[in-house]
Amino acid sequence: MQARGRRAFHAHRKLLCAPTAIDVRMKLLTTLVRNSATWGCATWPANSSLLRAVNSFQLGCLRTMLGAKRGATETWAEWQTRTMRAARVHLHRSGYERWSSYALRQIWKLHGHAARHDGPTRDLLRWRNLKWWKEVAEPAKISHGARFNSALDVEQSIAKIGGYDWMALAQDRDAWQALQDNYVQEFDPPFAIGRQASKHRQPHASAQLQTTYTVQSRTRGERANDPW
Repeated sequence: MQARGRRAFHAHRKLLCAPTAIDVRMKLLTTLVRNSATWGCATWPANSSLLRAVNSFQLGCLRTMLGAKRGATETWAEWQTRTMRAARVHLHRSGYERWSSYALRQIWKLHGHAARHDGPTRDLLRWRNLKWWKEVAEPAKISHGARFNSALDVEQSIAKIGGYDWMALAQDRDAWQALQDNYVQEFDPPFAIGRQASKHRQPHASAQLQTTYTVQSRTRGERANDPW
């Protein structure tokens, strides 16, 4: 995923890092890089580590586009914290969708599409699916022959929102579409995790970060409602 994304980003680096409005370049990032980085994302499992990775890559691209260079007296950890937080601020204020949210929407759409159309894909999805396990296997006390990684089973996440008989629900396109946001909200990683310490602006920050937004130092109470 990251290898494809990096190739796409560096192929268009001159455009993405040009001295133009960041909002315009963020649109280019979505058009030129996202589709390469998330190619095939509709077949991904709703795995937290994978979704966090694609979000980190998105923020890393945005940080490079902002020209966020490391200060002479700044440690790597301080630079990492400052610049990634600034990238999250830009992403939130711009209103662009995080790539994990995009991937989850594609997963939900693909499974609904596959459930509504005849073909080998639907047959594969039906073969010993969760509905079969609940109705046939569990009453007969049939168990898996060996351990398996349930985190890689995408149907587990689909059934959590659509129920074990989700394929029947998917026949109603409108009802399926109405649950899409619920699926994204359930499995999308948080925008930021952990408690971030209050940071005072450093003299070099405004000069080295090409942005109209600044992250001011505020009290803990004032920062409590920030998504980043």
